[in-house]
Amino acid sequence: SSPAALAAVDAHLVKSLGRNGSPERPPGAEDSKYNSGFADYIPEDMSDDSIKSGMEGWRKSCNALLHHWAMESLMGVVVLINFVLICIDIDYRANDLETPVSVDIMSFICFSIFFLELVGELYTEGLGVFRKIIGLIDVAVVTLGLMEYLLQASGME
Repeated sequence: SSPAALAAVDAHLVKSLGRNGSPERPPGAEDSKYNSGFADYIPEDMSDDSIKSGMEGWRKSCNALLHHWAMESLMGVVVLINFVLICIDIDYRANDLETPVSVDIMSFICFSIFFLELVGELYTEGLGVFRKIIGLIDVAVVTLGLMEYLLQASGME
């Protein structure tokens, strides 16, 4: 993660949680309704609605992170690195040479980043990912990458 991306996440969390990193107690809240220690400020009688609204907060934070300019720039760099790795792999295979392990490892790291981005997109947007062209491209890239790794694991090339 880049320092700028981490700073953006930190700023967002401070903005949403408050300066001390914990949500503020509601005005007039009784101390007896709150746990002490690590779970400060979490009501004991959490309803399904409060859990859902908490999940919505995480979903919004994840969405803000995924669509932040720094994250999108980082993903652009990962795409360029992956492009170079594919070119190197093709050159080695064209010359009947085995691709260096370092290239394979870096390619797997790029694929893992693409996979995590897609999981984040599916978490934040649900099936709405399939309504956008870039979402369909992400799904296709990750699906084909998974198929490639499964074929390699089964011994097929």
